[in-house]
Amino acid sequence: MKMTHDRLLTIVENYFKFEITSKSRKREKVYARFIFFKLCQNYAKGFNMTRIGSHVNRDHAGVIHGLRQFGYIIDQDEIFKKDYHNLVDECELEKTKLDKLINNSIKVFGVIRIVHPLKRYAQKKSVYKILKQRRSSTKCSDELF
Repeated sequence: MKMTHDRLLTIVENYFKFEITSKSRKREKVYARFIFFKLCQNYAKGFNMTRIGSHVNRDHAGVIHGLRQFGYIIDQDEIFKKDYHNLVDECELEKTKLDKLINNSIKVFGVIRIVHPLKRYAQKKSVYKILKQRRSSTKCSDELF
């Protein structure tokens, strides 16, 4: 089960006890953003750098720079490494909670229905039927004149 960016943002902000969405360039906040970028890359797969950056008011270049700097900083700074590993543990705990919740809902409510995106269109009227209805309605209006 993948986590959302919003949930990862609240986990990081609760851990550091400040908002990482601010425009501050203080080292603590910058490092917290770098950790957020890395967690999003690991736990919220399927999103591009622009979307990750939009959650903390940054562009894709800031995210790329943060991920590149993350590798350098984690080798040098022990406090940064400890904070990152603590947050990884929190994310793993949150992930197991989500998995248990989904498994319990399957046991209680039965099978979860997953609809393929293309099947949604099959449930709607086809284009042919819509055009057929339009043709029939125009014939009726022609007969009135």
